[in-house]
Amino acid sequence: MMDVREKVAGISILVNTTLAMFKFVLGTFSGSVAIIADGIHSTSDIVASIAILIGLRISRRKSKHFPYGLYKVENIIAIVSAMAIFFAGYEIVKEVIFQPKQIEMTHIIAAMIGVCGTIGVTFLFSRYEIRVGNAVGSPGLIADGKHVQTDMLSTVVVLVSLIGKYFGFSLDKPAAVIVTIFIAHAGWEILIEGAKVLLDASIDKHTLRQISDILLEHPAVKQINALTGRNSGSYKFIEAELVLDIRDLERAHAVSIELEQAITRQVQHVDHILIHYEPIHKDTMVFAVMLDDLGGTISHEFGAAPYIALIRKHLERQEIIEQKILINPFISQETGKGIALAEFLAQQHTDVVFTKTPFHGKGPEYVFSDANIRIQIAHESRLEDLVHTIKKQDVN
Repeated sequence: MMDVREKVAGISILVNTTLAMFKFVLGTFSGSVAIIADGIHSTSDIVASIAILIGLRISRRKSKHFPYGLYKVENIIAIVSAMAIFFAGYEIVKEVIFQPKQIEMTHIIAAMIGVCGTIGVTFLFSRYEIRVGNAVGSPGLIADGKHVQTDMLSTVVVLVSLIGKYFGFSLDKPAAVIVTIFIAHAGWEILIEGAKVLLDASIDKHTLRQISDILLEHPAVKQINALTGRNSGSYKFIEAELVLDIRDLERAHAVSIELEQAITRQVQHVDHILIHYEPIHKDTMVFAVMLDDLGGTISHEFGAAPYIALIRKHLERQEIIEQKILINPFISQETGKGIALAEFLAQQHTDVVFTKTPFHGKGPEYVFSDANIRIQIAHESRLEDLVHTIKKQDVN
């Protein structure tokens, strides 16, 4: 079954075949050698479009000899298209700039109308093909679209020469020089982009930044040590080295799967993601408990408790190094205050939350689970007693 890239490549073959035949007929009818030469140029476009279609079909295949797929075939074809674009520029130089013969015309008005029609067709189709190529991330279609643009530019040169002939003077050679420069620039861009992929250059900075934002949105990801990616044809291969605030390997594996799914959902054409992760190294742990008052009475409420006590313990020295009481910023919130408070505690890098009453599947429990925050029952009634318990016990 053909995908959208192959369908557009098939349409490109049909368009180029029709244009080549039309130019041959128009050139013969008008006696214009330039139009016939442009028809030959369009014939080379047919070959390039067929090559693009073959490359797209081959690039989808995988085998034991090519475990990462044959996606780069599409980039090879793009480079071949760049060579075809350079050849098109050479054709213009040869046929127009260094051609001593004048164009012999018998039906100049009809020729001009026909040439304008081919310019319109190539302009519209090249824009369409490049737009689809950018949308689906296909370097082959983008290269073919730019190749079709060179066909349009060469036809513009023919039109300029016809207009000059109609008014009795020649503009074909200066126009050909300008168009050849445009053609060389387009071919160079395609050549460089294809070579970068074949040499495993990094994907663009915008995509890397987008992936970085996706990774850091997950509460378990505390740091990105390395993030790299490369293109292969239309597809992307991503590799990331992360520091996770997770000690359980099973949970860490689940988080890596969640991250992979988030990336493939938000970034187009990602074929493979490899995530390396390591647990975060901590010198301290942060404990939280809700209070009814500034005197240190531990509350039976969570979201509705007016105060939060945060206690920081140094793990190596096994001593409390910081203790502070905050006002619950969500106490006046009508709904969802428990979830909002849980998210706030996650932002404070809390490791353990002490509570008098279990959550039993309520919203905060899911927030704490995602953030790898442990929930423990507080048997003490006073904050100072809980601090003493935290200090003397090995709670790491």
